[in-house]
Amino acid sequence: MSNRPQQRDEVIVIGAGAAGLAAAQALKQRRIAVRVIEASGRVAEAWRHRHPHLRLNTHRSLSSLPGMKLPRSAGAFPDRDSLIRYLEDYAARFDLPIDFGVRVEGLRRDGDRWVLETSAGTEAARQVVVATGENRVPRRPDWPGASDFRGEILHSADFGPRERYRGKRVLVVGAGNSGTDVLNHLSRVETGQLWVSLRHGPVVFPTRLLGFPVQLTGPLMERLPLATVDRLLVITERLAFGRLSRWGLRRHPVGAATRMATTGTAPAIDNGFIAALKAGKVEVVPEIEAFEPGSVRL
Repeated sequence: MSNRPQQRDEVIVIGAGAAGLAAAQALKQRRIAVRVIEASGRVAEAWRHRHPHLRLNTHRSLSSLPGMKLPRSAGAFPDRDSLIRYLEDYAARFDLPIDFGVRVEGLRRDGDRWVLETSAGTEAARQVVVATGENRVPRRPDWPGASDFRGEILHSADFGPRERYRGKRVLVVGAGNSGTDVLNHLSRVETGQLWVSLRHGPVVFPTRLLGFPVQLTGPLMERLPLATVDRLLVITERLAFGRLSRWGLRRHPVGAATRMATTGTAPAIDNGFIAALKAGKVEVVPEIEAFEPGSVRL
C-alpha cells in the first residue's frame, strides 16, 4: 500500500481572507474544483485582530470582491466590522468549501504536483493558491538598544483602541499608509506629546476634495503614465493641504504612483493627521538612530 499523499484534482487555496475567498469564488464560477484551507476557525481572521477604529482607505466601490458588491450600509470607506460581515456573507453566498482549523505546515513540489503538510495530514494538489496575506506577520526594525527600552514598543498591527494612548507621550515611526492611519486616530484623543519620526514625507491624499472622494479617480489614473500620475498626486496634495514642507513633511524622492507600482507602497490617506500637524499637536522629528533605556536617540 502506497504512503504517497492522495492526489486531488481540485485547487487548494490557503487562507480564507479577502484574497483567498475571491480566488475560490473565481475558480468555482469557472467550474474548477476548489477547497480553502484556513488555520483559524472563521473567515477574515486577520481583520478581526485589527484595531476597532480601522476603516478601509479605499472607497467601497473599489473594494468589493468579484460577484458581490459591498453594501451601501458599509459607508463610503467601510469600517473593520462591516468588512468582516461582508466577507462572512461572501463565503456563505457562494457556498465556498472551507476546511477550518487546518494549518499548513509545509509546501513542496513533487513532480507535477504540490504536496501540503498540514495539521490534518498530508495531501497533494496540482495547483495551490497561497493567500495568507502580505501583511500577516508584523515586521519590526532591529533598532540598537530596543530590547533595553523601558517604554512600550508596539507595531501598528497591535495599535488597539486609541483611548489607551490618552495622556501618553507617543512617537510614531513613519507616516506611510499605516503610520498615517495611526496618526489619524491619535489626533482624535488627548495624548501627551506626539511626534512622528520620518526619513521622507509621504504623498498624502485627502479623503475628499471639494466633497468628492478622491479615490474614485483611481480607474482614470490607471490609464495614465506613472510619471503623469506622480505629478497629479503632488498637485492634488498641494490643492488640499498647501506646501506640507512648511510643517516638516519632505517629499519622497520617488513619486507616489511609481512607488505603488514598484514596491506596493500606497499613498497615505489623511483623516485628521494633517490638521493636527498644522495645529502643532504633531511634531515631525528625524529618523531613529537608537534606543536608550529611558529615551530615543534621533
